[in-house]
Amino acid sequence: MVELIRESYVHARKNHVCDYCGDVIHKGSKYSYSFLTNGEPYNWRSHLECKFIAQELQEYIDPWDGMTQDDFIEGVGEFCQNFICPTCPAYDKKCEECLEDERYCLFKVAQ
Repeated sequence: MVELIRESYVHARKNHVCDYCGDVIHKGSKYSYSFLTNGEPYNWRSHLECKFIAQELQEYIDPWDGMTQDDFIEGVGEFCQNFICPTCPAYDKKCEECLEDERYCLFKVAQ
């Protein structure tokens, strides 16, 4: 079971990688920093938007074991396909924008 030791919101002094989405957290932007343990201690950095989405998805994924990057990306994709795609005008077609960008659903969910 994942245990949160410390959490803070800080401004990046250098570029980091978001542990949820895998994209860059740019120098100067505010992000979430957590120090956790799951047998071994580790750091977790995330965009504020990704942290919010992860908290909303937490009860649907696996609240006891935490959420990996793969869990996050899969959960966002499933949410997008079930709740956002049906309202898209290109829902019944192969939407090139969706197919070319794996992160497209993340941006749609964050809006």
